[in-house]
Amino acid sequence: MKLTFDYHNHTPFSHCSKKDYTIDEMLQRMRAAGYGSVGFSDHYYADETDPAAYVRSIRAVAATMPDMEVFAGVEVDMLWPGHLGADAKTLTPYDYVAVACPHWHNPHVARPVRYTPEVLAQAQYDYLLSLAEIPFVDVVVHPFTFYSAAGYIPVDQQALMACYTTEDFDRLIDGLIKNRIAIELHANLKKPDYALSLSPFIRRCVSRGVHFSLGSDAHELRWVGSILDARDVIESFQIPDDLAFHPEKRNDAGTV
Repeated sequence: MKLTFDYHNHTPFSHCSKKDYTIDEMLQRMRAAGYGSVGFSDHYYADETDPAAYVRSIRAVAATMPDMEVFAGVEVDMLWPGHLGADAKTLTPYDYVAVACPHWHNPHVARPVRYTPEVLAQAQYDYLLSLAEIPFVDVVVHPFTFYSAAGYIPVDQQALMACYTTEDFDRLIDGLIKNRIAIELHANLKKPDYALSLSPFIRRCVSRGVHFSLGSDAHELRWVGSILDARDVIESFQIPDDLAFHPEKRNDAGTV
């Protein structure tokens, strides 16, 4: 799979991003990194985000760089298994819907009752399994990431992933395939423990035909293109090009 696209990037619209750069500067960095297709997926805030206005702002800047394919997406939190921070109608204007589950550092997200490896692994799986059954979701971002629990316990990524069986993976994959939901290959794959622990799941996804997105999860200019730091790991999975996820652009009114 060619690493020429990246659909997980944050502008200053996200609270957790630096405010010393612009969308235009990010696009210029993306162009310099060799991307032909990119997407912005800022966090959704129920009390302040105007999806249609956001899409228009991305479209306006993208119009100045017609040589690049630019999409306006959104990253939504799963608050507890099966329940997102926004419904399908609210998210209609976006080109694609990416879901993070779970962002345990978000105070609105239900946390595990205990922070033992077994409970964390089960909680993560419950979130992901319910997410795979939501048909308007397009991408699962940073799957099986336990770093947001690191403030509570020392996280052994490999030990946590060892809690899952091939049957567990297949049950999750069944839902992903049914609803055509892609799995993100995240910049964290540059970390050896994350890459090693996720390899069995990713290889299982490849063998069964799950689609994949790429995401640097950039929150500042220096992170743009960080997914490319994991190039060797990603290329080792030998993912065919036809399993690459690409959004469908919607117009400013939110209709395809």
